[in-house]
Amino acid sequence: MPTEDIHTYCPMCVAACGVVARVEDGRFTKVLPDSDHPNGGICIKGSAAPEIVYSPDRLRHPMKRTRPKGDPDPGWVEVSWEEALGTIAARLSTIRD
Repeated sequence: MPTEDIHTYCPMCVAACGVVARVEDGRFTKVLPDSDHPNGGICIKGSAAPEIVYSPDRLRHPMKRTRPKGDPDPGWVEVSWEEALGTIAARLSTIRD
């Protein structure tokens, strides 16, 4: 696959710097400053985006705490998206009411 440069912005903070995201063989590999954007630069957070995207520690599914806050082991367990969104909706409804 070819290398593709995608002009976009960095969402890592409120500055929304203009960047070029490099995709090589279908994989996000690098973030470069967009010279066409007025800020013309990028910080270390934005530069680290590919490492964050592919981090083995990145959450890829919803998690639910099974023990109280302050417990040394929060007892995280994987839950479905339906359960996670249902729990959030129920809590927001309670707050609203």
